[in-house]
Formats: sequence, structure tokens, C-alpha cells
Amino acid sequence: MTTTFFITEQQVRQYLDGEDNLDTAFIKNAIRESMDIKIQPIIGTLLYNKLISLIDSGEINDSGNSNYKGLIDNYIQNALLYATNFYILDYVYVRPRNNGLLIAQGGSESTSVDRSLYGVKKQVAENKYKFYADLLKDYIIEEEALFPELTQNNKLYELNPDYDSKFGSPFVFNKSGRLTEYMIRAGIPIFQKRYRQYPPN
Repeated sequence: MTTTFFITEQQVRQYLDGEDNLDTAFIKNAIRESMDIKIQPIIGTLLYNKLISLIDSGEINDSGNSNYKGLIDNYIQNALLYATNFYILDYVYVRPRNNGLLIAQGGSESTSVDRSLYGVKKQVAENKYKFYADLLKDYIIEEEALFPELTQNNKLYELNPDYDSKFGSPFVFNKSGRLTEYMIRAGIPIFQKRYRQYPPN
């Protein structure tokens, strides 16, 4: 179980729209879930564990580890903040009870959840997470050489970095494919718009 976090409880309280008296246990569990479920699959298990070990040892602030520190501060924390918000809504906004999902009103008082509002809040948090997650993916693709752990996973239980459609070559089609040949003849450039620095075929 992950007990070392890439973001602090104070940061979550500062940037999210929750109440000041949110239970610390809810926040920590949401951070833990976000790191394990959202961040680890993007950066892979080896880099994930490397960052945790640097934080645990206090070496994350060493000058020789500035690449790892920058990765956390400038990319991971932004994505993690909104992933945490996505999960924390499950703990704070609604609570499961015998008679369904309820919003706690203090003490023993509670009201039924407005499912549409709950869904909107979840979607907003997820949209913000996806924006920052894409920036994180783009960064580690472009700067893969800075993080050797990205390409060293070799165990079944170690998650490989998942860049989604951005993994590997930016080219969409196999060069030898018939569809590719037809598209090239038609003058259609074969590359992803996100990667303008890569020339089309």
C-alpha cells in the first residue's frame, strides 16, 4: 500500500473546493488511490517506485535528482491534484447508506444525492485531470532519456508506461500498409497533430 505521497494534504486543501474540516483520512485515501490508479500507469512502476524511494530517503531535493523533482513538481502534481479531487468526491460528497447514496449534512442529518450534480462534479474533475495527464505524457515522451526507468520494466507485475495513442512513433499507420500508400498518394499527411515537430510521410 502506498504511504508516500507526491502531493501533500495541505496542497489538496489549498487548491480544491472542499471544506476546511474534511477528514484527513478521506484526503489521504483519495491521494493514494489517485497515485496508484492514475499516475502509476502513466509513468510505469519502476519510475513510480524510484520517485517514492527518493522522497523517502530525502534525496529528491539533491541537485543530482533535479529531473525527478521537476517531474513531480511541474507535471505529476497537477495531474494528481485533479485525480485526487475525482476520487475524493466519492468520500466527501456522498456516503453509502442502507437506503442509498446520501449527502452528509452534519450529525445524523443527510439528504439524497442529486445524481446529476454529482455526475457533473465528477466529470469536471476528470476533464481537468485528463488535461494535465496529457501534458505529463507528452513530457515523458519528449524527455524519455532523462528517466531510464521508463524503459526498464521487465516483470509482469510492473506496469509499463502507458502513453495511450502517443506511445512510440507519432505516425498513425504502418508505412508498408495499403491504406497508407493511398493516403500518401492523395497528399494526406500521416502523423498526429500533437506532434508537429515530426514531419509527415
